[in-house]
Amino acid sequence: MTNISQNSAVSQTSCQPQYKRKTRAILLVLGAAMALSACQTNLLGQSASREGIDFRVNRNTEIMAARSWRDCRDTAMVLDSQARKSASTAKYAASARALQTCDAGLQNAEVIDEQERMQANALAVQNHLKSGNIAVARDALDKFKAAFVGQDLYYPDGSSFVSTMEVLVSLKPKHTVGSYSVANVNDAVKAEIRRMNYWKHM
Repeated sequence: MTNISQNSAVSQTSCQPQYKRKTRAILLVLGAAMALSACQTNLLGQSASREGIDFRVNRNTEIMAARSWRDCRDTAMVLDSQARKSASTAKYAASARALQTCDAGLQNAEVIDEQERMQANALAVQNHLKSGNIAVARDALDKFKAAFVGQDLYYPDGSSFVSTMEVLVSLKPKHTVGSYSVANVNDAVKAEIRRMNYWKHM
């Protein structure tokens, strides 16, 4: 009996170091796995944080760009108002140049509503024309048509901005004025061109 007991004790004693080694190995593996998981979570968190910061920075940049454009546009509109009150060709020209400067400084056109940009560019064309700068008005109209392909604005009477400006800056020959009876051009413009042509050919 004594021998059996001693053998059993020896057996238990010899197993304990092996059990402890296995337990220690398992704990080390678990510890490494947990550390790796924490590292991955931390990296994901940092990536999401960077994306959030980048989004806020980009959004803030867009807001500032839109505000800058509208401030510039509003300043040009003040010049336009002064030009209409004083009938100053110089102020019409200054307003037109200011409106074009606003759009030229816009790096990302998508931050401004397209209708707003169209109206500002259309006013620049008109004001160049009112200032007497026909060639500059023609160039501004070309840029308008290139920037807003196939699009147009309409005056309160329903006439087309593009068609009217094409007539006024002579993008269409004046001798074809008869065809304007079916074109979407203001009646007063048609009448004025007919009057000019009449006296020109007298």
